Amino acid sequence: AAWAAGADRQRAGVHAAGAVAALALGCAMLLSDQWLTLAIALFLPPLAWIEAQAELPPLRRVALAVAGLVLVRLLLNGYLVDYAFGTLPVVNGLLPGYGVPAAAFALAAWMFGKRGDDRTVAVLEGGAVALFAALVALEIRHWATGGDLAADGSFTEAALDVAALAVQATFLLHLARRTRRVVQGWAWQVLGAMALFSAVLLLLGNPAVTNDPAGQTALFCGYLLPGLLAGLASPAPEFRSPNWAKVLGGYAV
Repeated sequence: AAWAAGADRQRAGVHAAGAVAALALGCAMLLSDQWLTLAIALFLPPLAWIEAQAELPPLRRVALAVAGLVLVRLLLNGYLVDYAFGTLPVVNGLLPGYGVPAAAFALAAWMFGKRGDDRTVAVLEGGAVALFAALVALEIRHWATGGDLAADGSFTEAALDVAALAVQATFLLHLARRTRRVVQGWAWQVLGAMALFSAVLLLLGNPAVTNDPAGQTALFCGYLLPGLLAGLASPAPEFRSPNWAKVLGGYAV
């Protein structure tokens, strides 16, 4: 009886997964640009729920493929600058286009993680961080250029980017100290390195040399705030960086 109940549950799970695939196909026919990617990302939590209810581990690989598709479309898309996000600062198409997928990744990672910590969970966690970081950077660019993502940059935008990267890296560092999550350990180092590299470029191209206009807020965000955060981010004695060989070996299956 138990075997029959399990088989019925798996058959129901397969049918549910097929319904999700049909919905995804319908979205591909009806939607375009960031809205298509948003719709695809929203399938991740339902896949995690079906995988748990029907005990169908292969759905983790399906979720991994979906996550990869979303990340490529949102992070490696050269046509992004042509998308119509609107002109309002912050409250524009970027918020649902990147914020909702980031939330879907985080929720799916938590749901999948309750049944096992594997490569799918790691990719979803990393994707959530990457999408949120992209959202912040794009919102800064959108605000600084008046909605024209293809416009030239400015010192103010670069300063805000450095500050945003430093804030995110510091937050993820302290979060990694608490949770001991490997992906968070990677993330703060990557974002911290990006912040450091951007800060060096900002020092080389400072307004005293380039004569670019810079207000007090931009100078604070570009120089003082990252310096203060760097002091706060000094690794505590009990915190250790991830063992990369062990990490890669653990997520190899």
